[in-house]
Amino acid sequence: MNVFRISRLSPPRRPNFTTTVACLLRHVYAFVTLFLLFSEAERIPGGRGSTHISHGTINNQPIRSIGQVAVFLRKLGWFKPVENWEPKIETSRDGEPIFVPEDMAPDPFADPFLDPSMMMVEEVEGMGRDGEPTEEVDDSISQEELEEAIRKFQAENNLTVTGQLDEETLNKMNEPRCGNPDHTLTKNRTTLGDLLKGAANRSRGNTSSNDTSNAAEEASAGNVRRRRTLLDTWKERQQHRTKDKRGYFTDGHITWRLLQEGYSSQLEVETQYKVLHRSLRMWSEVIPVMFKEDLHSSANEVDIIIAFGRDRSYGGAHNQRHLHLGCSHEFQGQEYAHAFSNAHASVHLNDDVPWTPDAGQRGVNLLKVALHEVGHTLGLGHQLRSNSLMQPNYPSDDLSLEIGPEDRRAIQDLGYGKCEERFDTVFDWVRPMFENGYMLGATYNTYFFSDGRYWMYENSKGRTRYGDPRITGAGWEGIAPRKLDGILHVWKRSWDALFFFSGDSYYQYDSEEDHVYTHDANGNPFPNLISYGFPGIPDNIDTVYYNRTTGYIYFFQGNLVYQYEIERHRVSPGFPKEISEVFPGAPNDMDAAYYSYAHGTTFFIKGLEYWKIAYPNGPIVGPMKTNEQRQDICNVWMRHLDY
Repeated sequence: MNVFRISRLSPPRRPNFTTTVACLLRHVYAFVTLFLLFSEAERIPGGRGSTHISHGTINNQPIRSIGQVAVFLRKLGWFKPVENWEPKIETSRDGEPIFVPEDMAPDPFADPFLDPSMMMVEEVEGMGRDGEPTEEVDDSISQEELEEAIRKFQAENNLTVTGQLDEETLNKMNEPRCGNPDHTLTKNRTTLGDLLKGAANRSRGNTSSNDTSNAAEEASAGNVRRRRTLLDTWKERQQHRTKDKRGYFTDGHITWRLLQEGYSSQLEVETQYKVLHRSLRMWSEVIPVMFKEDLHSSANEVDIIIAFGRDRSYGGAHNQRHLHLGCSHEFQGQEYAHAFSNAHASVHLNDDVPWTPDAGQRGVNLLKVALHEVGHTLGLGHQLRSNSLMQPNYPSDDLSLEIGPEDRRAIQDLGYGKCEERFDTVFDWVRPMFENGYMLGATYNTYFFSDGRYWMYENSKGRTRYGDPRITGAGWEGIAPRKLDGILHVWKRSWDALFFFSGDSYYQYDSEEDHVYTHDANGNPFPNLISYGFPGIPDNIDTVYYNRTTGYIYFFQGNLVYQYEIERHRVSPGFPKEISEVFPGAPNDMDAAYYSYAHGTTFFIKGLEYWKIAYPNGPIVGPMKTNEQRQDICNVWMRHLDY
């Protein structure tokens, strides 16, 4: 007899209580399942479903037990340094990489709807009485090894060294951090070394290319770019780049791409691009490297791949676990991101993190994390110093977000070297401070100009102002020439005049109103010929500077120097003279000359070298490398100076 046949003529039976409860439970289960499915759906980047989470943590299980601590310490290299920190790609029998897309659907036939009575019944090891997995303990790790690893972790993180899992140590382990190991084996790497030496004579822009400005528009306005799946992108890239065993980037030009399939669901696409541009730019302000966004080459030709992704678990009989972007390294605990260098240069950002573009907002500062992870792709490891950008943890204080001097020296010592630039002119701009009509003192800053850009150098900090260089015309209103031959600031108690020289002409600048004067004192419009405003001076000079001690202006042209008397408006008798006669040891055809208030002496610059007067009325010493005395003046590519 077919027990499943339903007779249409049979009157319906009144359901009993058990049947009713079972039916209700099935409906509740179905509703909860659908709700969870919809709540787990990917939000469209920047769309209506893109919400900003108000907290700054990930809802992962905290590290509490001995087993979890052992896994944490092993992964990060506290038992022994980690070898080969790179993506591990599973391969098939024929050697083809196996990739699992992040959004792959779970097996519909591997879920709780399967009839348990039809499945093989077997003993399950490691399952507690309450149905939860029991803790796995690595038998290969002795108690002594564990305590020693804990002691090392405590010592290097400035904690009380006990070797025991106290609350302070567990709290440190549960802080938001980067997923890269803290200790890795050093590999043989190919560095830039001498390759970049002398390369300052070529154009070295530093962030992005013409492709960059259109990236966000393309992403939000139809995307004319050919869409690629993560499967294709990672497959091609890994097959190609695992054959390329370069250590660090060796040609000074680095391409990068934010994968279209790896956009964050937390931020607008345009915001993501802007933050990433800024993180790359900050690195290009300290090393002679140009970052160029590449939207058109095949993915296997791009140097650095950046993408957001999520680890996902799917319930059911097989408890499927799919990691972000096909990566073999899971985001564990409070890991916000991890990165790989060498042939697998990439940044993976955990999109379960509530990202925010700016400091001060609730959430996680994407710029801070991106800046750290890009440092890894360039070859830097973790530095266990609280003031280092490359410390493993992401501190909550965003006010000190910068690449500090130790991190700058570290990235330069890897082989990238220091930036070397030729300057058109340099000067110290002095500004008096007044109160109630009385001058209390003066402040000054040093400005370097080159090819339509300028840097303000902060002498007390030994670096340029962050965000420099800037466009000359934007910072000095009315200064249109791209090439400046000299800047003259005549400053004493009774004088405060600023002049810009370019070609055969000069401009006078209003320091108080911060713009060029339109007319001179006689009503003649600027610019004026140099020979008109400074009688006896040729119309094409190399450079100029004011010597506050002697009260003279010195104009340089070729191998000659002109001494100019300000009050008499004339060239001093007997001038011009040979530079070697007036400034013995100084170069001919110099690019810049200026008096430095920070050093209390005069500098002469030509090419990549400088000379200086050793002390008042002392000998001139040099040549010496300019980038050893004025460090990290880097030529950042112009188009994205506002990032």
